[in-house]
Amino acid sequence: MSGKVGKPLVQTDAGAYIAWSGADQPELATEGLGCGLLVLRPLGFALPHYADSNKFGYVLSSSGVAGVLPVEAKERVVGLKAGDVIAVRTGDVSWWYNDNDNEGNADDLSILFIGDTARAVSPGDISYFFLAGGNSVLSGFDAGLLTRAWPGVTEEQAATAFRSQPDDLLTRLSTKLPGVCPRENDRKGLVVNAGHVATGTLKMLTASDLDALGGFRIQRGARAARARRRDGAVGAPRGRGAGGVCGPRERARPGLVGRGRRETASGRGCRYGELVRRAAVRRGARRRRRRWSGVGLADQERQAGGGAADRGGLDFRRPDSTGGDAALSGR
Repeated sequence: MSGKVGKPLVQTDAGAYIAWSGADQPELATEGLGCGLLVLRPLGFALPHYADSNKFGYVLSSSGVAGVLPVEAKERVVGLKAGDVIAVRTGDVSWWYNDNDNEGNADDLSILFIGDTARAVSPGDISYFFLAGGNSVLSGFDAGLLTRAWPGVTEEQAATAFRSQPDDLLTRLSTKLPGVCPRENDRKGLVVNAGHVATGTLKMLTASDLDALGGFRIQRGARAARARRRDGAVGAPRGRGAGGVCGPRERARPGLVGRGRRETASGRGCRYGELVRRAAVRRGARRRRRRWSGVGLADQERQAGGGAADRGGLDFRRPDSTGGDAALSGR
């Protein structure tokens, strides 16, 4: 099983957005999935945009702030930390911000996105439409037309608002944004943390926890796992899982790993940031402590060998802490 590196669509001093395209990975288009990795450096800001796909983001590292403006609803501003899962529906406007100061040893904010692209413009790809920046969908309109759409806004103000930002997708701020205050109440139904799942336990999240999960057209749940082992092996969801991201925390080289019908991952292991299709990490830490984490989508069909079918949602597990191989199997 060989790894394939994702394509950086944007890479600046503010961070990067790396995507795995259905054009390069036909399996993604077949499964109706889209995958991307957003990396924001300290004071990096992802400009407001919306997507053509329902998606959820899994915070791999660091902390930050996100704003989500649902259709016909007020904006919700939430703080994010490692292990958080945030769901965003098609058409919802969102922005993402690493509010850690660039002084000191602040970490990059990394968020993995997995989207339901079954009805997307291009299956296998999450397409974004920007409301600000050099490629804004509004920047091509005449300032006079924009003022008629927003009463009380002058042509000068409209030109400043929609044409003064030359950056595409990502920009790095010189100072912290004033007045950005995450609200704890805004997390309800939008964000759930899966970073502290007890060893040997299973936590299932459904649309009752994250409202947007009910909007996934493909009948899948999403599974995520995090494990820490001093010795022995780490296992991951297997069976009919459609995809996931995993890897030892101390490695950081984004890439896409495909999988055939075999049960085991490649001999080199699964690196941090790699996305594995229908795969599992069979071998984990040996001789030294490592952290393993993953998130992905799993089929809702009944698994081979019987048992109840999945109900849909997000699974978060840790393998057993005892010695030997600990495998997390699909339900």
